[in-house]
Amino acid sequence: MDRKRLVIIDGYSLLYRAFFATRYLSTADGKPTNALYGFTQMLFNLLENMRPDAIV
Repeated sequence: MDRKRLVIIDGYSLLYRAFFATRYLSTADGKPTNALYGFTQMLFNLLENMRPDAIV
């Protein structure tokens, strides 16, 4: 019987880490977007590497 893989994500922690780990990016009017970009990259990497059956 195959075991299911569940991933629990602490979104606040990941977003905070992404903000400081990613170079500064911003929109044309100066709003920072580096945290969103870093968070998305980290999340996609996690999904690609772990291939979970469910995410919380």
